[in-house]
Amino acid sequence: MLRRCLATANRKIRCWSTVLTVLLCLLVGLPAAIALTPNQEVVSLGQPVSVGARTPSLSLSGPAQLVQVGNTELDIPKLRVWGPLRPRLTLGPVQRNAKAAEALAPETTQQATHDAAGSLTRGFLRWYAWAGLCLLVITAAICAAAGYTRVLLVLRGHAGVGSEPQITTAEVCHRSVGVLRRTAGLAVLAAALAWAGCGALAYQGAMDGLRSVTSLSDLVGIYHVSPSPVGPPVFG
Repeated sequence: MLRRCLATANRKIRCWSTVLTVLLCLLVGLPAAIALTPNQEVVSLGQPVSVGARTPSLSLSGPAQLVQVGNTELDIPKLRVWGPLRPRLTLGPVQRNAKAAEALAPETTQQATHDAAGSLTRGFLRWYAWAGLCLLVITAAICAAAGYTRVLLVLRGHAGVGSEPQITTAEVCHRSVGVLRRTAGLAVLAAALAWAGCGALAYQGAMDGLRSVTSLSDLVGIYHVSPSPVGPPVFG
């Protein structure tokens, strides 16, 4: 009788709890991992650059972003990415050094550009790996919380049956361990596949955008900024 009651409670909870856990890992874990992973510092063309990703939004797609030290944030419309993973570069402060001079010298421009692209790529891949690890930790935490909630629900459901013998938490955990493992495995697999898909979409969006870029203005667009007022205020 005890086994039948426990099995009935498990069946009632098993399906929706697994689906809810996987959805939480995707809808909460992915944005949280992107937002919590710190930028990676690299040096490109002699300039300090932070490589990371924009804070996720509810839109299905969006542009990458270029941020200069201060309050200048420029969208990069050419680099439109589907999904939550949209690259973000933070530049500055600008420095004068030998590496920066190499980018302007005709005989070294090509090599300097190649090295700069390699530095940015390695920085983003390092950030991507750290974000993937963060997603794994968040997924494990969500699965642990879901497992704890599942045990409580089974105990509560069994407590409502007054004529049945009481069961202990240890018994519920022992009988639920197989389901919890399968749920955790599905959640980790779903999160890993989603993260790989986000990386592929970010790469595809960046490559498609860069094919049509021939200058910096093509990349970030042209912005007209009004000059700051100079001198005392004039009235009348």
